[in-house]
Amino acid sequence: PAPARQPGQPVGSSQRQNRLLADAACPAAHIRHPVGCSVAGRQRIHPIRPQPSRRAVSRARGLGSLSSRAAGQPPLSPPPPRRPPPSSHQRHEEGGAAAGQAIMPRRGPSRGGGDTVRSRMLVQQRRQSRSVLGSLRDRQVSQATLVRYRQAVAQFFDWMQAHGHSVPDTTVGFDNMLASYAECLWQEGESRGLLASALCGLTLEVRSLHGRLKAAWHMHATWQKLEPSRRAPPLTPRLAQAFAGGFLLRGDVRTAGMIMLGFHCLMRNCEFMKLRIMDISIFPGGQGQLRLLHTKIGQRLGITEQVSVTDPWILEWLPAYTRAFPHTGCCMQMTDGQFRRTWSQIRAELGLPVAFTPYGIRRGGATHFFQECGSFSLVSDRGRWSTERATRIYVTSALQDLAALSLTGPEADRMAAALCHLRPRLERMTPQAAKRGRSTFDVLVPA
Repeated sequence: PAPARQPGQPVGSSQRQNRLLADAACPAAHIRHPVGCSVAGRQRIHPIRPQPSRRAVSRARGLGSLSSRAAGQPPLSPPPPRRPPPSSHQRHEEGGAAAGQAIMPRRGPSRGGGDTVRSRMLVQQRRQSRSVLGSLRDRQVSQATLVRYRQAVAQFFDWMQAHGHSVPDTTVGFDNMLASYAECLWQEGESRGLLASALCGLTLEVRSLHGRLKAAWHMHATWQKLEPSRRAPPLTPRLAQAFAGGFLLRGDVRTAGMIMLGFHCLMRNCEFMKLRIMDISIFPGGQGQLRLLHTKIGQRLGITEQVSVTDPWILEWLPAYTRAFPHTGCCMQMTDGQFRRTWSQIRAELGLPVAFTPYGIRRGGATHFFQECGSFSLVSDRGRWSTERATRIYVTSALQDLAALSLTGPEADRMAAALCHLRPRLERMTPQAAKRGRSTFDVLVPA
C-alpha cells in the first residue's frame, strides 16, 4: 500500500516516486505475460531481479528531492563516497600522532640536476658502446655470414638484370622468380650453397618473406635429395688418437689435448679452437666442466652453454694441462689455417683419404656416444643441437658412413705407429696415475 500523503505534499508525487523506484529495482516486474497464462501461473513466476541502474536510481532521487522541496522538507543527501583503505604510511603517521610522536614527512626521489647528469652520462656510454657493436640489422648473424649472404643476394639481382627481369610486385611472383633462378643455377653447375645463401640473405633483409618462399625452398630440398652433402667421415676413437699423436710428434701438446677433448665433448671446430684455459673447471668429485662461449645455438640465443667432462683418462691429465699454460690464453695457439694445414699433413702421413677433415671429430664423438648410450635425447643434449630430429638425422647418416669405413693394411700400421706416441706423452704430465674407471681410450692404444 502507498504511504499516506503528508500535508503540503503534491498529489501523486509519492505514488510516482514509488513506481519509479520499483521499476529501477525490478524492470522485469511490469513485463506483460503471454496470452493465456493464468493468474496462478503468473504468481508462480519469479523473475530475476537485477540491480537497479544508476540512471534509474538518480532519477528517482531527483524526484524525491523535488517532492521534498515542495513539501518544505530538506532534500535527501546522497550517501558519502567510500574512502579508500589507508596505506601503510598513513597508518604509521596516524599511530605516531596518536602516541604523541613527531612524524617527519617522507621525502620522494630526488629530481635535481644530479640525476639528469647521471642519466645523460649513461645515455652517452650506451651510445658509444652501441656504435662499436653496429646496427641491430647487421648483428643478427656473424659478420662472415652477413658478407656471404649479401654477395649471394647481389649475384641474384645481377642475374635478374642480365636476363632482363624486373622485380615482381607480389610475393608469389618473387617466389617464382627465385625458383627460376634455382633452376638456372642447377643447369649451370653452381653449388647449392649459393642458392641457400641467396634465400637466407633475402629473408634476413626482408623479414616479411620468412616462410613465404615455398617454391624456392622446395627446389632447394629437391636439389639436396639429388645431390646429398658430402660430409666428413666420422672419426673413430682410434683415428682421433692417431691425429692427436701426429700433433704430439710435432711437439704440439695443446692441439693434441684439444682433439681428444673435442672428441669426448662433441665440440665443433670453432668451439675447441677458441676454448680458453679459464673456461675449464675441475671439481673435487672427479668431474670437469667446460664453459663454451662461441657455440652456434648460444650465439643465436645469447646464452653460454656448458658440457661436462666424464672420461677418467682425460680427467687424469686435464688438471696438469690447465696448470701448464697461461690462465687467460686460449688452449690452442694455432690459427684455423695452420691447424688445417697440419691436419692435412698428418692425414697424408696416415694414408687417409682427403674426405677426413677436422669436422669428423664432432661426428665421430657423437656417433661413439650414441653407440654407448643408445639415446638420441642424450646425444642432442650433450652435442647442443636445437632439436632431437636434427640429432637423429645427424647420427643416422654418421652411422651409415662409419659402416662403409674400413681401414686395413698399411693405413692401420701407420695409425698404430702414431698411436704409440700419444698416451705416454699425455700421461707424463700427470705425476701419479690415479686408479680410474673404464675410459673410451683404454683398450685402443697399444702399450
